[in-house]
Amino acid sequence: MLTITVSSLSGGQGKTTTSLFLGRLLSRQGLPTLMLDSDPQHNLTTYLGFELEPNQPTLLEFLKKTVAPEDCIYPTQDNDNLFLIPADDQLDTVQDYLSNSGVGATLLKRRLEAISKIFKVCIIDAPLQRSQICLTVIGAADFLIIPAEA
Repeated sequence: MLTITVSSLSGGQGKTTTSLFLGRLLSRQGLPTLMLDSDPQHNLTTYLGFELEPNQPTLLEFLKKTVAPEDCIYPTQDNDNLFLIPADDQLDTVQDYLSNSGVGATLLKRRLEAISKIFKVCIIDAPLQRSQICLTVIGAADFLIIPAEA
């Protein structure tokens, strides 16, 4: 599975927009695509029209490995090839877990290995701040896209 992280340390640069359109484009070209919302603001989750119920697993549970990976993956309304691991505002609580794990920079990459044969591409929408979450999503990437305002 090809993993692409869209990251920038500044807000308003187009990370979520780039992630959204890249994921939609690749999925419509027939590639099974996983979108991963790693921003506690969860804009990608919202833009994909996904409304989480309080008990539904998110990226938080995926990272902490408290549920099976497939329980965190949801189909989107866009098409049959586009899936989402959503985020919510509770994702901020994973910071201490990642920093105390000793493998925070590679944790997401290792967790994604369990589902790597299901998808051709994984697009990760990174948070805008320098954080443990940002470190782990960059560590999971094969490629990094950094949008910049002209």
